[in-house]
Amino acid sequence: MKHRNPNRALLFSTMLAMAMPGIAPGQAGPQDRWVIEPDLKFGSAGSGSGQLSMPRSIAIDSNFLYVADHYNDRIQVFVKNGLYTNSFFGLSRPSGIAVDGTHVYVSDSGNSRVRVFSKNGTFVRMWGSQGSGPGQFKGGGLTAFESPSGIAVDADSVYVVDLGNNRIQVFSKDGIFVRQWGSFGTVAGQFNAPESVAVDQQYVYVADALNYRVQVFKKDGTYVRAWQLPVATAWNGNAIFVEGMSLDAHCVYVCFGFNPGTSSAWTPHIIAYDKFGTMLWKWTNSSSTGPFTYPSGIAIDNPFMYVVDYGGNFVQPFRRVFRTLGPLEPDPIPLTDIVSVSQRSGTAVLDVDYLAADENDSNVTVYAAAFVTETTNAVPSLNDIIPMRAFLEGTSSNIGPGIATGAVHRLSWDMDADGVTNRIAQYGDLKVALMARDQRDLLDLHFLSIPALGTNAALTINRAPLHEADFLPVWFWWLAAGDSNVALNAGQVLGVGGDFDGQLLAQGTNTTAAGRAFLFSRMNLREATADELRRAREGTTPGTVLQWTPRREPPAPGSKVNAINFVTSPTNGWWVVPLP
Repeated sequence: MKHRNPNRALLFSTMLAMAMPGIAPGQAGPQDRWVIEPDLKFGSAGSGSGQLSMPRSIAIDSNFLYVADHYNDRIQVFVKNGLYTNSFFGLSRPSGIAVDGTHVYVSDSGNSRVRVFSKNGTFVRMWGSQGSGPGQFKGGGLTAFESPSGIAVDADSVYVVDLGNNRIQVFSKDGIFVRQWGSFGTVAGQFNAPESVAVDQQYVYVADALNYRVQVFKKDGTYVRAWQLPVATAWNGNAIFVEGMSLDAHCVYVCFGFNPGTSSAWTPHIIAYDKFGTMLWKWTNSSSTGPFTYPSGIAIDNPFMYVVDYGGNFVQPFRRVFRTLGPLEPDPIPLTDIVSVSQRSGTAVLDVDYLAADENDSNVTVYAAAFVTETTNAVPSLNDIIPMRAFLEGTSSNIGPGIATGAVHRLSWDMDADGVTNRIAQYGDLKVALMARDQRDLLDLHFLSIPALGTNAALTINRAPLHEADFLPVWFWWLAAGDSNVALNAGQVLGVGGDFDGQLLAQGTNTTAAGRAFLFSRMNLREATADELRRAREGTTPGTVLQWTPRREPPAPGSKVNAINFVTSPTNGWWVVPLP
């Protein structure tokens, strides 16, 4: 048997195309997503204050939004509700923009330099000139291939995309050249028209546009990994622009436009990946009536995502929400980030370092599982899971309840002890998942109180239906936790003890009727009756179902709600009521 190093983390949020990042069961998997905030959209075409002309990028701090107003040769500053405050001038075709605690850093592309401002717009310093030497930038022409392009900052350094020279340059915040890496080409570490850059505590992420990929490097320029963007490889002169990229603690967000082949149809995308390159969701807008026409910049500020639309000359905010109604700013879900995965040479021991994060809780419950899937973005099933139970060297204390957030924890997993050798020929075929849970239950349920009207009695019922994909993460959670009421046998989950002893509860990706009853009973719920569902759909109008289009909140597009916000269409799925 060959021993290879697993190098990907599998997130449960890959189960659905529009799932959001998160490795928590149920409530933190498919339900967390972004929705449009129509009232917060701002900007229009023009050159007046608050108007935009082909905006290229956006940056955000605790108070303000900074927009690179490309063809108006300025930076415009807005309050987060879209109210214009002031502008920075002295620029020519600004492309990239980044902020830290005190300064605003701008890729002054038309002048082949970086300019730095205080946050009130006072000029501080600049560096760079036209050329290919250290600290110089090849570009300066007012074309689509301006250089410098993207820019990012961390605590010590400024990272600048030198698009024309196909490299990344790193400077101190005083503008002193530190290092560079990259050259023209297609192999790992080379670039073909890189456009955007983002940094976190460990890595530098570069959108390598005409190689159709994102490349990841250590901060010294050492190549780490890459993943391909989901576009065709044909280049017709203006096929792809990866104009915007942003990060949060767990995800890489990329916005780009793609013109396939010789077609004149421009297809814009926003895609979220985990930091190992697994696609979590893709938002494709093929209509001019959609939320964006050409997304060129993106910034994340929980619970908001701000997207700059180059073609539409506006900024469109999106809000992170749960699928069900809930509050507009819900308690953020706990998340995990796999920092590193490495197999000890010549052994069956896998060391996994992970970070648990939760904005509201100092500790969470975490369990781990491995999956064997043949395809990178395959939907995991119960046939794929290998619960991780055998931990060495005291690392079993880093799994279970009471795991501190904000700290890196190690798991040293004995793969042979958990039967991995009986499942796969190469350890490198494994994908590791860390699942986190806070005080909430395993399903994302928002209950509505239906009033008593006419002959209809009062009723409490969940607002939006549950679907098959909502149940699968719960089985993964119970299996990873070693729950004594379930057992896994050849991809089947069987009941152990009690009323469900020996019954088939789930298989593959599907949950049986007995499995739903088991799951609901564990959560002190039962499935709603047909009469209860009828009463909920009628809501405040007994005998009639009035349907309205949801204005802002989920459910998914195409759904209808009644006057009390109960989802009346579509009617497939399962509704539950709480037991006394």
